[in-house]
Amino acid sequence: IRHNSIANAARLALQHEPDVLYEGVVRPLIKIGNLSALFGYINSNRAEIRIWEKKLIDCCKFLSETGDLTSVFAVQFFLREYLSAAKTAILMLRNELSVKEQLKYLDKAEDCFKAYLEGMAGNENTLPEVNTRISHIHLQRQILEFLKSKQIKDNNNNIHIFSSKTDKTIIITELYQIDSVESLPIIRLIRETFSLTYTDTYQPLTNILLKSHTGNMTLWFPKLIKLLGEVPDTETDELLLTVCGDVKGEQKTFERILAIMKDDRTKIRANVNAGLLKNAYILAVNKKFRDEIVSLEKECVKQGDTQVREFCRKYLSHNKGN
Repeated sequence: IRHNSIANAARLALQHEPDVLYEGVVRPLIKIGNLSALFGYINSNRAEIRIWEKKLIDCCKFLSETGDLTSVFAVQFFLREYLSAAKTAILMLRNELSVKEQLKYLDKAEDCFKAYLEGMAGNENTLPEVNTRISHIHLQRQILEFLKSKQIKDNNNNIHIFSSKTDKTIIITELYQIDSVESLPIIRLIRETFSLTYTDTYQPLTNILLKSHTGNMTLWFPKLIKLLGEVPDTETDELLLTVCGDVKGEQKTFERILAIMKDDRTKIRANVNAGLLKNAYILAVNKKFRDEIVSLEKECVKQGDTQVREFCRKYLSHNKGN
């Protein structure tokens, strides 16, 4: 290696165990940035390619142990182990890389997945996984482009969706805190991609609005309306219900939220959650919701409201058949 006789070094190392190849050839070539020279030699001697493949796969294990994913990827790509190379490229996103570098490895990962699909021979079991990974790459690319457009510093750009252990709601809240409007299309894609419920997706965001603009309705209410535009009508009331408990004591804010609700039974629950039992009772009586009044009487016991409890008891005693 020192005398640039890579061919002689490779031939000699091939006669020994993989660790000799790793320590004597691979590592020194990596240090001088010339690992491609080894690949060139192997390509010129294709008769021994099967032996080299086994040796290099073992070298990948040594490289992985040292955390040298760049070299692991290079070896896997050379061996045309495209599925493994794609996964390695994705793992590299967890290193401290700039957005530009992360985008580069996303492109490499996608190219490898596509090369794997092109070379598939009857192994259709991995097809769903690969297609899912490619869709995740497209989503991660949008996230990175978003961070780039917001000029987020490279040391604060580690928002990754690939790990199954990553809480996707944390990613959603981080994106929303960066820009509560322009992040919404990406948040929608995250929800759809990982089949998150509307409540799990958007409830943390409503909490962010409330905490950041407590008492100042003119600041957060338009953002709430914008957020609700991402939620179907059938889910809107349940999402708003989670907000009502957080605005307890803010009468005007509570009334505006209540006005958006469509289902009267949900409005009754909202009043109960906010401690407004009398309002809940009046609405239940006006709508003749006997079951709600039965539940409300029990809630009065919990909250110690003897007056509204008496109202409920009198109503139920006079409306036993309704």
